[in-house]
Amino acid sequence: MATPATAPATAPATAPATPTTFRPGHAEDLQIFWTRTEPVDAGQAARFRIAAELRALATLVLRAAPQDTHVPALDTAAEQLRTLHAELAAAVPQADSAQRGADDFGPAVRCPTIGLANTLAPPMRVAGGSDTVRGRVVFGELHEGPLGRAHGGIVSAMFDEIMGMAPTTVGRFGFTRELRLTYRRATPLHVPVHYEARVAEELPDGRSLRVTASSHTEDGTTLVEAEAVFHCVDALRLAPEDAAARPAG
Repeated sequence: MATPATAPATAPATAPATPTTFRPGHAEDLQIFWTRTEPVDAGQAARFRIAAELRALATLVLRAAPQDTHVPALDTAAEQLRTLHAELAAAVPQADSAQRGADDFGPAVRCPTIGLANTLAPPMRVAGGSDTVRGRVVFGELHEGPLGRAHGGIVSAMFDEIMGMAPTTVGRFGFTRELRLTYRRATPLHVPVHYEARVAEELPDGRSLRVTASSHTEDGTTLVEAEAVFHCVDALRLAPEDAAARPAG
C-alpha cells in the first residue's frame, strides 16, 4: 500500500499580537514568552509559515519509499532547495539572539521544542496557569526512535521545556540544574501527548526550585514521570533589549 501523502502544513494565525511589555516577577509576563502563538509582525508570520512548510517537507522526505524510481524527483527537489537557500541568504539579513527584541527572543519563537520559527520543534503547544503549566504535542516520524515510538531524548527535551516554564507560576525563572526521568511506557507517535509540571518546593538555598512533572495520553495513561531542580536567576538579565544598560556580574 502506498504511503499517504503528508498533509500540508497548517500556518498559525497571522493577526499581529500586542508587543510584550516585560515585567520581571509577573507570572503572566514570564509565561507569555512560552505561550504566545500569534506573530507580532508580517516578517515573523512569514518565518512561522516557512518553518511549518519545512517540517512537512522533512517528514515527506523521511517517509519516502526506498525505491529508485523517484530519485530524479528527489534530485530535482534538492537542487531547487539549494537555489532557494542561496536566494534567501542573499535577500534576508541575519541577526543573532543579542540583536533581537523581546518579541522575537522567547521560546515560543526560537526554541527547538516549541518555537514556531524553529523547524526542529514538533512544536509542543503550552498553556500557563497559577500553579500548573501544561503542554500538548503530537510526535511524528521526525521524532521517532524505536519503531512507532518517540525518541527518548526528544521526550526528555519536552520535559525540560515544560518544567522550565513551571517556575513562572511563582514569578521566577530558572535554568535546569538536574533532570531525572522515569519512563513508564513508550511515548507513541501520531496521537496527542499531554505534559503537566508544577513547582513542588523551594530548596533551602533560597535560589533553587524542585519541579515535578508527568506525561500521559488522552485516556490518562501515564507515560513518563520527571523531577528536576532549577536554579533561579534574574529574568531581566535574559531579556535582549537594553543589554548595554544592565549591571555587570
